[in-house]
Amino acid sequence: MISIIIPIYNAEKYLNRMLSSIKEQTYTDYELLLINDGSIDCSELICKEAQKQDKRIRYLSQSNRGVSSARNLGIKEAKGEFITFLDADDKIDSNYLYELYKGCNKADISICKVIVENECGKELFEFNPRNRNLDATEALNYLLSRIEINSGPYAKLFRKQILESVKFPIMKTYEDIIFNIKAFSNARNIKCIESVAYHYIQNSDSTMNHFMKTPSLDIINATTFIMDFIQENHQLSKKCEYITLSHLYQYINSMLIKNKIENSFFNECLKLYRKYYRRILENNFFSVKEKVLFGLFCLRIGYINKKIIRF
Repeated sequence: MISIIIPIYNAEKYLNRMLSSIKEQTYTDYELLLINDGSIDCSELICKEAQKQDKRIRYLSQSNRGVSSARNLGIKEAKGEFITFLDADDKIDSNYLYELYKGCNKADISICKVIVENECGKELFEFNPRNRNLDATEALNYLLSRIEINSGPYAKLFRKQILESVKFPIMKTYEDIIFNIKAFSNARNIKCIESVAYHYIQNSDSTMNHFMKTPSLDIINATTFIMDFIQENHQLSKKCEYITLSHLYQYINSMLIKNKIENSFFNECLKLYRKYYRRILENNFFSVKEKVLFGLFCLRIGYINKKIIRF
């Protein structure tokens, strides 16, 4: 049996769409755990009505503690041999559960394609892991390089056994990639499939839209965790390090453009790049231009639109 875990917070606009796509699944041996994380809209009513109509659905409620806490509650309550996580505002193909379950026949994790689309259904881009078998190191390289394997907990089916010591850290953002790093590390074999897709719907209410505007210190903490993990696992590609530090710089670049540099996030970024600058110099994935750019930042000098900014 598969345990489907959906954290829910004020999702009344989108929840029925996800519930409909679950109802249409060709694989039917599942339980659905709807975890209400303190919603103040009509999400509770939608969940309770769904529970009345289908005995496979269990409704659980908690005060607002965040998505990590809600997912951890789902893991604790799950009765299935396998676990998959869905977000309330997305949707899945009708053979989603079947293909992922089939993929886990000889694997601890199966991973499918993620199609990112807007609210009108227009495809923006996709993460396609392709059809293949990976070991933990290979999968981690793709995950941390942010290519082909999406960093979210969705589009994946986990054998519950490998999650016994794995929980989502209590963070407002980037908790998902840390969870995946730990889960992938426990897996012996990971099966990738491209015949089915998870549809990630970008909308104005999304968490990532919010954190791009007001980045959290959790991003710094997650980056530090990833950098330490890479250092401890020498078999990983240096590209993982390159992508991790380059990804963080997108927030800095945005803040420099907007001249929003006097805050704790910016200052913690400065400390982090100074800490890891030697590793930047030693990493051949960074171009000479990028090494100079990060070096200037460490000296409190920004370079934006061919202009030098001192801060």
